[in-house]
Amino acid sequence: AIPPFAALIVEPVDAEDRILILAWRGSVTAFDFLNDVALSPTLSSRWSDETEDIRAHGAIVNLVEHAFSLHEDAIVQLIEKHKVERAFFTGHSLGGGLANVAHLVVRGQLQKAGSPWAELNNIKLALSACTFAAPQTIVRLYEADPPPQLVVDLDASSYNIVYGCDAVPQIGRAHV
Repeated sequence: AIPPFAALIVEPVDAEDRILILAWRGSVTAFDFLNDVALSPTLSSRWSDETEDIRAHGAIVNLVEHAFSLHEDAIVQLIEKHKVERAFFTGHSLGGGLANVAHLVVRGQLQKAGSPWAELNNIKLALSACTFAAPQTIVRLYEADPPPQLVVDLDASSYNIVYGCDAVPQIGRAHV
């Protein structure tokens, strides 16, 4: 069976910086497909200190919370041990939605006292998300100008590659 989550350290031959890849798989099990359509917008304490104007796909927030509850400290230790300078969140379909919410969670934790991620705020660590055919998992509720800094940071470092006729990335758009 394919595990739902993996953390990998990549050491490019032609570069000295190490890269952390946090990857989630797409839908495989019946529960995965149920989670795909559990669209309840949720605010989380993982980012509410930064802004209360963002909600995320409720089931996906729970899946990310589960993965980080199990692996968060080990991930932070990997970053510190291997002197990682770049971290990528990635996944396909449901996995892409998970990666996007995980990116939101980590960025929301960088300034939060007591968070393992806050320990990384003093090192040079670039965070990016590159997902493939991810459904919309983050809902913006603000009309503020300018947008919250967390949103500015997410927008500047997030990419979702979508094949034009793929229906999955359209899930949730009609409901927001």
